[in-house]
Amino acid sequence: MLLDFSYEALKITDDLKLVNGYVACEKIIIKNIIKHCENGLEDISIESYLKKLTTYLEYMIETAADGNFCINYSFAIGFVNILLKRPAWERWIKTIEI
Repeated sequence: MLLDFSYEALKITDDLKLVNGYVACEKIIIKNIIKHCENGLEDISIESYLKKLTTYLEYMIETAADGNFCINYSFAIGFVNILLKRPAWERWIKTIEI
């Protein structure tokens, strides 16, 4: 399965603008990862996508004219970075019920 990064990045940033707090941002990322797992995307592709997403969100923070959403972007970046450092993140994600 191919991933349309532009679409996914736009969807994530739009979703992050609608929530408040770290846990809500975490849920958006988890749901997104679960969706990709269910669609058959390989773990290595998801990791690559998440790394690219954090780079994109960092860029969004740096270039934001309106800083209102930057905290949610920071929450998402932090969660993804922590998640990718976990050795068994793939199994953990598959056990989450949201």
